[in-house]
Formats: sequence, structure tokens, C-alpha cells
Amino acid sequence: MLCLCFLFINSFICAQSPQRVFSLFLIGDAGEYTIDDTAHTRTLQHLRQELNTEQYRSNSAVIFLGDNVYPCGWAPANEQGGKVRYEKIPKVCCDEVNGKTLEVNQQKLASQLEGLENYDGSVFMIPGNHDWQRGQRRGQQFVVNERKSFEDYFSSGKLKHGGYYPKYAFGPDDTLIRAAEGIKIRLVFIDSQWWLHAHGSAMEGVDAGNRKERRHVLDGYLSELDTIVHRAKRQNEFILIAQHHPIYTYGKHSAKFIVAPAARLRFQHIGNRQYDYLRKRLDTICNKYSADKLIFAAGHDHNLQYFRLPNYVQLVSGAGSKCTNEKDCSEFRKVKPERNTSVLEMHGEFNSKGFFRIEYFDDNTFRVLIWKEELNQTVTPAQLTDFSFPD
Repeated sequence: MLCLCFLFINSFICAQSPQRVFSLFLIGDAGEYTIDDTAHTRTLQHLRQELNTEQYRSNSAVIFLGDNVYPCGWAPANEQGGKVRYEKIPKVCCDEVNGKTLEVNQQKLASQLEGLENYDGSVFMIPGNHDWQRGQRRGQQFVVNERKSFEDYFSSGKLKHGGYYPKYAFGPDDTLIRAAEGIKIRLVFIDSQWWLHAHGSAMEGVDAGNRKERRHVLDGYLSELDTIVHRAKRQNEFILIAQHHPIYTYGKHSAKFIVAPAARLRFQHIGNRQYDYLRKRLDTICNKYSADKLIFAAGHDHNLQYFRLPNYVQLVSGAGSKCTNEKDCSEFRKVKPERNTSVLEMHGEFNSKGFFRIEYFDDNTFRVLIWKEELNQTVTPAQLTDFSFPD
């Protein structure tokens, strides 16, 4: 009788243990691939192995968070005698742009997508500033080229579910994943470079020099985002908002690393006026949610960062193919969080490439995990360098 009671109690305890129902992989800035440098592919190889294991093959999704083709996006293959002429672009973008441009672009995208023919989960991709011709005049066309090349993987059958998002302009564009009975995950995709882009063609006919008109258009999109978040909250859905540029970062694109007046002139730094307006609006919208339901995911800075805020978690997962240099690492470790910021807790790791994995459970909870190439293991945010606020 005692034995039977023990078995019953043990079975009851096991039955109550939360079960994983869905996994979401987040990897950004994974597009710097060269044929003679296989070190850039180790993180992607591990990601591919994870996605092809039995536990993740179907009940999961992966989001590539922008900067999918370095350094200047998907340039046309043949133009002006097989060469592309960039306008006011650094030589780093011009040296390898020639008749083999198409081949190089294909290799960079293939390094992220090949080998997923047996993967039944969803593959999503959003653009970053490098995909937008690194902010140059014809950037929007480069994104169109990249989108078409990505979608070719679906038409050929190599990928089964997902897509290139958002489908139009800034977005927001959302899709719903029904992970299990009563467990729904709302994915929202934003093209943040659309707003930061300095050229009028990116604004659907809006004059790039007319800041008031541009902001009016952006405010309309942000109002849509607010509605999506509010509806998801009412329906008790998890929500993940993905865009290339983070709301918070203490990496290379933080204004802390450059003189504040100079930051305002750099569209890719959070001190820039346009960027700052967007991040503050997004922070306000995210904080309307609840602390255990919303994640904001970004890339842009080439590292892994975790931020816990009052009502959401923000992740920076931009270490898909490289991480910041030692100078940035040492500078980051000197950062002391300001007491008046809304960030409650910070964790960061600058010495390893890798990506985040979000595990969703049937008891309506989630867990954040990080795979670090340097240690070839998965850790929790608390196991990264701790920047928690003092009491």
C-alpha cells in the first residue's frame, strides 16, 4: 500500500511539472559570411543542428533579426557593366561589389538558410540597416532584392513556413502561433530602418525632409502597434516584437560610447533624435503590457544583452556572426546603470557569438536561455555578467 501511495504521489508531481510547448530562436547580424573564414559559420551550424533535432523540428520558429547580408545588402548582380556604383559609400562596401556580387550574396544568405529542408517550424527574417544598402539612397530596392531571394527558398520547397517581414513599409505586421491549447504567441515584426532611413523613397512618397509629415506617418504605424499589443493583452497572448534596432543597449550603438552631440548625427545610435523618438514611443507601448508576457527582440549591436524592465523583457541578439571587439568589451564592463532609468536589471556578454532561445510552457510561463559559442553551452541570463541595480 505504501508503495502504491508513493507511485501515486510521484506521478502526481511529474504530471504537474510544466511542459515545453514551443521554442523561439532569436539570432541577428548573421550575414557576415566569407568562404575562407569558417569561424563565422560555427554559430549558424549549431543553430541548424538545434532546429533539426527531434524536440525542435516542428514546435519552434527562428527569427533572423536583420543585417542578413553584410556589408551593403543584396546589391543587383549586373548593372553598369557588372559593377554597382554606390553613392557616398565607404570603400568597405565597394571593394567586393563586382560581377560576382550575386554569388557572394547567395552564399551569405545560404549560410543562414541551407540545411533546413527537413525543418517543419517557421523561419522569419526582417531587414536591418546594412540590408538597406547601409542607409544609402537605393536601400529600399536592396531590401526588395533580399526579400525576393529569401522567398525563393519557400517556392523551391527548402523552407516550409514563415516569411520575410514586415510585408509593407514600417509595419507593424503580426502573425499568431497557436503553440498548444490555450497557449498563443503573437509575433510582431517591424522594419525600424524604414524610419531611420534618410531618403524619401523609403517613406512611400513622403518628403524625407519634412519631419512633421514623416512623424505623422510613423505615429499612425505606432498607433497600430499599440492596438495589436492591447488586443494581445486582452486575449492573454504572449507577444514578441522583433525589429533590428534595440530600445536599450550598452553596446557600440549606445550614445555612451560617443560624444552626445555627435550621436544626434548618427542615425544608427540611440542618441540620434529620430532613433530616440522611436525607442521612447516603443518603450511606452511595451510597458502597457504585463511583466511576464512581452519580449522585445533586436539585434544591431554585436553581442548578447538581457534587460528586465517593469513590464517587459528586452533582448539584444546581434552576435550571429561576430561580436564586439575587446575595447568595446572593456568599456561595457565599466557601465553603471543610471538610477532614474526604467531598466530594473541588466546582463551582458560581449566575448562570445551566440543566440537566444525562448521556451514557452503549458503553465503560461516562458524562460530565456542563451547559447554561447565560446563555451559551447546554454546558460540563463543570470549566468552572464551581472549588471543588476544596487538596492
